[in-house]
Amino acid sequence: MSLKQYFIEKQRMIERKKKMDTTKKVATGLAIGSLVGSAIGVLFAPKSGKETRKDISDKALETAETLKAKGLQLSDEVSKKYDETKTKFNEFKESKLTDLKAVRDDVEEVTGTALEETKKLAEKTGKNLKETAQEVKEDTKEAVENTKEKVEEKKN
Repeated sequence: MSLKQYFIEKQRMIERKKKMDTTKKVATGLAIGSLVGSAIGVLFAPKSGKETRKDISDKALETAETLKAKGLQLSDEVSKKYDETKTKFNEFKESKLTDLKAVRDDVEEVTGTALEETKKLAEKTGKNLKETAQEVKEDTKEAVENTKEKVEEKKN
């Protein structure tokens, strides 16, 4: 999952949360409206007090059960979305961690190769330097001997 996809998914989660909040508000409004409507309907119905109280009790229990069921359903949906998001995040994290490990391995390989090449070059340069120094030494000895001979010749 790319970083862009992660942010798109994050935006979707925010939108889902807003929708869930809206749904929760609508459900609450419906529940309250149902209670108020039921209470008004029962209070104005031409029934005896005992029947009216029973109807109110029945409606209250029915509404409570409906709210409980909706609450459980909402809780299950939130839990499911949380688990999905957590799984996606872990997958994203693992994929990026794997990518970083691959980059690290590549860097270590290149660094190791560069170090080996540098050592070889240093050894070669050292050998060349010794050879050149030896040649200079021999050339200097030869020049000194030639100079001595010329000086001896001029003396004689």
